[in-house]
Amino acid sequence: MGGTHLLQAGYYRSLSAWRGCFLFWKVFHLKRIISGVLLDILPHASGFLYAEMSFDKTGNEKVSFFSYEQDRQDILPITTRVYLTHKFGDSYREIMDEVGDFLSCDAAPLGKNGTVVLFESGEMYIFASQGKLVWKGQVTYQEDPVRDLAVDGKDIWCAVPDGNAVICYSPAEKRVSLRIGGKESSAFEEPVSVSKFGDTLYVTSRRAQKVRSIHLPDYDVQDYRKFREPVHKFFRVEDREYVVLDSGVYVL
Repeated sequence: MGGTHLLQAGYYRSLSAWRGCFLFWKVFHLKRIISGVLLDILPHASGFLYAEMSFDKTGNEKVSFFSYEQDRQDILPITTRVYLTHKFGDSYREIMDEVGDFLSCDAAPLGKNGTVVLFESGEMYIFASQGKLVWKGQVTYQEDPVRDLAVDGKDIWCAVPDGNAVICYSPAEKRVSLRIGGKESSAFEEPVSVSKFGDTLYVTSRRAQKVRSIHLPDYDVQDYRKFREPVHKFFRVEDREYVVLDSGVYVL
C-alpha cells in the first residue's frame, strides 16, 4: 500500500459523529495503535512494519521506520535496511535501482525467489531472483489502473478503484483472467486494497467504508466488517486482525 498518505493530518469530525464512531468501535473492540501520518505498512510474522512521516525541529519532513510487535504490544524503531529487506527481499538494492520510490508501491514475493512490485498508476514490475527485472508494464482493466496486490499461486489479485472491481491477473499470460464486480455493480465501491488468507480474499472498499470477503472456491461475496469512515487496508497476522482507517491503525 503506497501512494497517497493513508492517514491525513487535520482529520476532524463533529461531536455527534465521534459519538457514533465510539459506540460502533466499542461493539467491535477496536484499539488504536497508530495515529500519525502513515506512508506504508507491511504485515510480518509477529506484527507489522510501518513508515511514518513527521517533522524535525526545523519543520522539515522526515520518514521514520518502526516495527509493531503484537505479542508484546510494543513499537520499536527499525533501520531502513530492515524495512527494505522485508518489503523487497535480499535483492532490495537491485529492485530499488529499478523502481526508485520504495514507499509509493506495493510488493510481494512471487514464484520461486521472485518479487512483484505495483504502483497506484498500474505500473507493474516483475523480478526474478537476485533482483533481475523480467517484465515491466501497465496493468489496467477497461483502461482503469489497478492497485494493491495479493499473490495467489501464479496469479495476482488487484483492486480497481475506478472500476469498482477486483481482478485476477495472470503474469504468465499478461492478461486479466477474471473480474469480480464492475462499474455497474454494487459488489464493491471504490476498492483500494486486497489481502488473501486461506481461500478467502478480503477487499477494502473506501467509499462503502467496509471490508468485504470473497470465498475463492465459489466467488461468493459477503460483508465482513463495516466501519464509519473510509477503510484503506485490512490484514491479519496469526489470529489478530488490523485495519487502516482515516483516523489511525487499529487492532480488532
